[in-house]
Amino acid sequence: MKKHFTLIIFLFFVMVGLPQEEIAPQNNNIIFGAHPEIKPEYKGGFLKLLDDINSNLEYPKRGCIEGRVFLSFIIDTLGQVTKIQITRGLNKKCDKEAIRVVKLLNNWIPGTQRGKKVSFKYTIPIRFKLN
Repeated sequence: MKKHFTLIIFLFFVMVGLPQEEIAPQNNNIIFGAHPEIKPEYKGGFLKLLDDINSNLEYPKRGCIEGRVFLSFIIDTLGQVTKIQITRGLNKKCDKEAIRVVKLLNNWIPGTQRGKKVSFKYTIPIRFKLN
C-alpha cells in the first residue's frame, strides 16, 4: 500500500547526552552523546539518508495514526546502527515500522575523536502523516 498516502518525514538529528562528552563505556569504547571532533556521516550525505528512509518506510495498512516516533540508536565504530530504542512512541504498528526502517540504515562513516573511531548516540523523529 506504499504511495497510497502522503508521508512526510520530518527528520532531524538531536544529539542526546549529558554535559560531558562520554556517556558510558562499551567494551573500552566511549559512546559520545555530545560532539566528537568528527560526527558520524551517512554515506551519500543527509539527503541520501532522507531518501533511504522515505523509500523504505511503509505506512502500516491499519492501526497507524499521524504523529512522530522518536528513536535513539548508537552508530558504532564500524558504522553500524545498534541498540535501537523507542524514546517516545506513537503506537505499536508505527513504532515497529520506524524500528524496521532504522535497522536498514547501516551505511555510516563512524565518528572520530582524537583520531580514533568512536560510537555515537543519535535521536531522530520519524513523522507519519496520512492524506
